[in-house]
Amino acid sequence: MPEKPSEEKVRDFRKRLRIGVIGLGQCGGNLAMEFSKRGYESVALNTSYSDLKSLENLPKRNRLHVGLNGRSGAGRDINLGKQSLLSNEDRILKTMEELAKNSDLFLLVAGMGGGTGSNLPTLSGILKPLNVPTSVMVTLPSESESSLTKVNAIQSVNTLFKQHLNSVILIDNQKILELFPGVSIADYYAKANERIIRVLDEFNSADHAYKIRSIRSFDSEDFRKVFSSRGLLIYGSLSVNVSGPLTDEFLLEKLREIWKGGDLFATGYDYTTAAVIAVIVYAPRSVLAASSAEMFEKLNTALKNLTKGAAIYTGIYELEEGKPVRVSSMIGKMNFPDRVVNLLSQASIEGQSLAEKVRKERPTLDLGEIEGLDFFGILNEEPLESDLDSLLAALEDDDPDVRLRTVLSLHNISDHDNLHPLIMKALKDNDNRIVVEAAKILGKMGSPMSTD
Repeated sequence: MPEKPSEEKVRDFRKRLRIGVIGLGQCGGNLAMEFSKRGYESVALNTSYSDLKSLENLPKRNRLHVGLNGRSGAGRDINLGKQSLLSNEDRILKTMEELAKNSDLFLLVAGMGGGTGSNLPTLSGILKPLNVPTSVMVTLPSESESSLTKVNAIQSVNTLFKQHLNSVILIDNQKILELFPGVSIADYYAKANERIIRVLDEFNSADHAYKIRSIRSFDSEDFRKVFSSRGLLIYGSLSVNVSGPLTDEFLLEKLREIWKGGDLFATGYDYTTAAVIAVIVYAPRSVLAASSAEMFEKLNTALKNLTKGAAIYTGIYELEEGKPVRVSSMIGKMNFPDRVVNLLSQASIEGQSLAEKVRKERPTLDLGEIEGLDFFGILNEEPLESDLDSLLAALEDDDPDVRLRTVLSLHNISDHDNLHPLIMKALKDNDNRIVVEAAKILGKMGSPMSTD
């Protein structure tokens, strides 16, 4: 009997590593879609129907709704977001099994601060049985965002750090705002996401992004070791026109510029705490011919002294003549930067003020005769006859989300005679979420009526 063809997809050798991207929440979903455009296998999870529908460039099978009991959104409630993920744990694992087969590592992406995205630590725990090395990329809230957003973000980042994942990448929304000051709201997020992902993608596919010849290779395993280093990680690159030889002082100056965080990353890292560094230099042949081999050894020594013994991974590539010199670097396994410490201070002050407002008792009104009137309860007591046809039509809609919302709307209906055909129809749906909700309603209705 011939062997079945492998389900594993053909490897894209243009990438150093096969990174499976999992986006959580609105920001995470948008980042996952941008990664997908660049050839990465990507999946988006969200508690919001509308956010998932907007990800038109992701296949429907790669958009997973994880709302609690069919709800849409988490309303910045981090506990509701957590319950939503845990209630969908089996569905999440089943969806990610295929992604795991074709990934060297997972990259979880999300915006810190919302009720869904801030639960990246919960998602990483759910994915643990798949045994795939996992890194995370998260955005930090800007200065102007709410105290609740900042508190959620700090709590989540701290939990991620305690989980001993692989690298944690902190993108600073405040810096991105300053990077695109005049961009319209319609274009801002697309430009920001493209900017965030382009630099990392260049790092993962640099050998194929330029017409180059390897002098000293920075290969896939080098990239894996640096990118997978535990702790906080930043990366970046810059280009500069050079006509003479490269010197170790010049390259060290450019590396310091990159390590300051550029226009993407949180600032204030103490890179003397770093345990691993990657340095890749791309230069025209004439520049490399004028530069001594000893210079690179001096640079390695200087880096080790600066970081108190970090492991150094280097790559040297020859470019076409006329191209600028390009210096790329990753530095990892660092402690929290000053930006996170400052954000913690803001969250503490603003969070305490918000908590006092929430706890404060509010005066009540004397409602008199209108107290206790339940207009919706009265309306729900009316027969369903007039709405039956429209509800049956909604249960035949091609969109499963429309059918699910229709079933959820039936929970408080007491007109059992007309409710029965709707529930029977929903029980035959091919979407398990709809069947589960219909079964719950049938259970509440009791057993007086036949289900034949």
